[in-house]
Amino acid sequence: LVMKNVKIDDVLCRDWGLILTSAVIGNSELKTVTIDIPGKDGVLDCTDALYGRAMYKNRKITLNFQTTDKLTGMNWITLQDKLTEQWHGKMVKITFMDRPDKYYKGRMEVKSFEASGKLRIIQMEADCEPALFTDASGSGGTIS
Repeated sequence: LVMKNVKIDDVLCRDWGLILTSAVIGNSELKTVTIDIPGKDGVLDCTDALYGRAMYKNRKITLNFQTTDKLTGMNWITLQDKLTEQWHGKMVKITFMDRPDKYYKGRMEVKSFEASGKLRIIQMEADCEPALFTDASGSGGTIS
């Protein structure tokens, strides 16, 4: 999957001068429930017992961006303030524009800002629900 751009809530990051350099979409970890029964080989797997299907933990999505003051139209400190105010600690909807009809939702953390000469490097990480959503209401979704 080549990610050309990403939208966080209603903001197309490239419109803010943020160039997506890499994205890591972690897989949802399976929640397993097993019981070790004395005298029995192996374990009793009860993973599907409660809901009739496996359940999953949240997934991590890490977004890495690069930019310059010229691309964003603002100085470094103003950009830090803007990104932090807009997304840090907030529930967001993340849409990769390679598949604009699907999105993830979770709590965003603006992890780091780095300045290297004129280049600005930003890392954000979201703790997202395991499902990949397709409907506008955000209810339902598929684990993928």
